[in-house]
Amino acid sequence: MSFRSNVRPLAAAALPFALLAAGLFVVAATGQEKSKSAAKPAANTTVKGSAKAKDAIPAFTPEREAAALAFVREHHAEVADLLENLRKTRPEQYRRAARELFRASERVAQWKDRDPARYQLELQTWKINSRIQLLLARSTMSPDIDVDAEIKSLLGRRIDVRLELRRHERELAAKRLADIDSDIDRLASQKETMVDRQLTQMRQGVKANRQKIKPAAAKNNGETKNDAAKSDATKNSDAKDKPAKAAAPSKQPAK
Repeated sequence: MSFRSNVRPLAAAALPFALLAAGLFVVAATGQEKSKSAAKPAANTTVKGSAKAKDAIPAFTPEREAAALAFVREHHAEVADLLENLRKTRPEQYRRAARELFRASERVAQWKDRDPARYQLELQTWKINSRIQLLLARSTMSPDIDVDAEIKSLLGRRIDVRLELRRHERELAAKRLADIDSDIDRLASQKETMVDRQLTQMRQGVKANRQKIKPAAAKNNGETKNDAAKSDATKNSDAKDKPAKAAAPSKQPAK
């Protein structure tokens, strides 16, 4: 059984080894979905704008380049050496590889704090894929090298990791379902108690608000009474002035 036929979609044996290996490594960086879609007709590669935006390769920046290289050096140092050769010989391909690697590292890193167990499984999957692609590159450049046994072992390991990941997901789903069942039981069995407690809290809130409103209302009433008294005093003063003005003799012209 031979695995060399797997490299047929990437037939580039005439290219320098470093470029071919890095190119195959880019495929590994995006996972099996990328390698599968590469073999499909162009008509089947059309996706919606939102999906394109989600899968868009991040722009090249020195910071992302450094993060990508640090990720590779830590988890597959052999490929880091190949990328260094690629930087010298094919700068554009190198930049593309760095961008792909940064995206891959981010996809793995997103689980580090959220779900450490899944993070380890995702990282193992990436490392296995990276190793497989490097072996395929070597096999392409040197047909006399037999990599079938190691690739077969890696494929088996990749399935094992996939199984572990699915079991982990099932455990999380089971826990989530158990939490939902527990909440359903609690709501059903404690309905009346919860209603009474919430009603009591609402009544207490209304009572507290009334206590706050009373002083303010009393203050407003006092101010209103004072304003009314001032208004009455002003009216009385005006009323007293009017008769006096009316009693004043009017000047008659001399005859």
